[in-house]
Amino acid sequence: MSAESSNLALRKRRWLRLLAFPLLVVPCLIAANRAGVWVAEYVSDNHGEQLMPEVVPPTNGNVEGNAAMVVLRPEEWIGHVCPLIPQTEIGSRLQRGEWVVLLHRAGCDVCREMMPGYLARVADSRKRSAGPSWALIEVPGDGEAAAESWAAPGLLSGRLSETRRWVVQTPIILRLEDGVVTQVAHSLEEVRE
Repeated sequence: MSAESSNLALRKRRWLRLLAFPLLVVPCLIAANRAGVWVAEYVSDNHGEQLMPEVVPPTNGNVEGNAAMVVLRPEEWIGHVCPLIPQTEIGSRLQRGEWVVLLHRAGCDVCREMMPGYLARVADSRKRSAGPSWALIEVPGDGEAAAESWAAPGLLSGRLSETRRWVVQTPIILRLEDGVVTQVAHSLEEVRE
């Protein structure tokens, strides 16, 4: 075997090793995510201690433990008590009746764009006097000032507790019946009345 062919074989093996890692790891990560296992970064608290995020399970209707970071997956809450009810000052009101609740964040451009349509739906619902009640829950961000104050007659507003870091894609709309999540939507068009 010549030195040139030996060198070529060595380069091929190196490339195969480089390609093998993503070809093996990426499918495993995808399978883990589908199985409900979240791969999340460690987050430091104020004392430099590494903390693992808590993923909110749908079954108990509450955020348990003392994790500084909580990953919310509302799609898994359908048919279960909304675990955010105890985490906001308006929670006791959301436990009774039908509600359409928009989770929004101060720095979210999509949330700001959705808000006029949401407020129009609130006004339309009040004219009919039947149908669900409407609420806004602000998800506090890291170092973000509070979101603009959105007000409309008949609109209930609250904010999640600032004692935790909430990880959730906003905006997201929850439909509740007596505190139980019956629908999760990402746009106003998806919300049934």
